[in-house]
Amino acid sequence: MYAPAASRRSATLALILSAALSAATVAALLWGRELPLRGLLRAWEGAAPGPLLAAVTVAAVSQLGLGPDKLRRVVLASGGALSWRTAAAMRLGSGPLRLVTPFRAGGLADIAFLHKYADLSAARAAGCLSFDRGLNLLGLLLWLLVGSLLSGGGAAAVLGAAAALAAVLAVFWVPSLHRIAERLAARLPPRLRGPAQGLLAPFTQLAPRRRAGLLVYGLAYQTSPPAVCWLLLDALGYPLDVARAMAYTSLSMLAGQLPGPLAGIGPREASLLAMIGPGAPDEVVLTAGLLLSSLISLLPRLVGLPWLPWYLHRIAAGEEAHEL
Repeated sequence: MYAPAASRRSATLALILSAALSAATVAALLWGRELPLRGLLRAWEGAAPGPLLAAVTVAAVSQLGLGPDKLRRVVLASGGALSWRTAAAMRLGSGPLRLVTPFRAGGLADIAFLHKYADLSAARAAGCLSFDRGLNLLGLLLWLLVGSLLSGGGAAAVLGAAAALAAVLAVFWVPSLHRIAERLAARLPPRLRGPAQGLLAPFTQLAPRRRAGLLVYGLAYQTSPPAVCWLLLDALGYPLDVARAMAYTSLSMLAGQLPGPLAGIGPREASLLAMIGPGAPDEVVLTAGLLLSSLISLLPRLVGLPWLPWYLHRIAAGEEAHEL
C-alpha cells in the first residue's frame, strides 16, 4: 500500500469533484449556446485524418519526449544527475497524481523523487521544478505576445502580455533581483536559510549562456499547444491563421491553469469559444478545445497510470531508480 486509506479517499473525492466541475462547465457551454451533443460528434466524425494524426504526434513528442528532456537539462545545469529515461518515468508516474492534486501530491512527490534520485537537496529539487514551470509560463507569455502583435489583438492585450512577460523574464534574468533575493535568504534563521538558498539556486547560479539555452528550449517546447490547436482546427475544416492560433491557444492554456477543473477542461474551451467567435462554428471550436485538452493535459497523465506504482515505490523505498 502506497498511501493511507484516508489519503486515497481524499484523492478520489478530489478527482470526482474536479471531473464534475469540468463536466458542468462543458455542459453550461453546450446549454448556453444551444449546441446538441450530436453536433460535437458530427464535427469529430468529419475530421481529416492527416492533420489529426499530426496533432497527436506533435502532442506526444512534446509532452512525453521534450518535456522530460527539458527537466533533465534543468537538473543537469543545477548540478544534479538525471537520465532522460528516469525523467520520463518520473513524469509519467507523477502524471496521475498531478491530475488529481496538482501541487500537494504531484509537486511534492516530484521534489522527493528528485531529492532521492537526481543527487539534489530537496530545496534545490524544488528550485529545479520551479525553474522548469517558469520556462513553460515564459513560453506561453511570449507566444501570446507575438500572436497578439501579429494578429492585431489590441493595445490592452499586447500591453498585458508584454507586462506579464517582462515580469517573468526579470525573475530569470535580472541580476539585481537575484542579489536582493539572496540577501533576503541570507538573513533568514539557519533552519530556513539553506532551503531558501537551494530554492533560489537554479535562478541565481546558472551561467548566463546555460540559462539562455534553457530559455530557448522552453520557448520551443511551448510551440506545441498552438501547433496542436492549429492542426486540430485544420482537421475539422476551419483552419486558423498562425498568429491567432498562437495568441488564442496561449491564452486558453493560461485559462486552463485555473484551479479546480480536471486538467483545465472547461476554462480552456470557454476561452477558445470567446476568442474565435464567428471564425468557426461553435461545435467545431468546442470539439477542438476538448481535443486540445485531451492531447496536451489529460491523456499524457492517464498514460502514466502503469508507471504510478513504480513511481510511488521509488519514493517510499530507499532504492536507486533504475532505467526503464
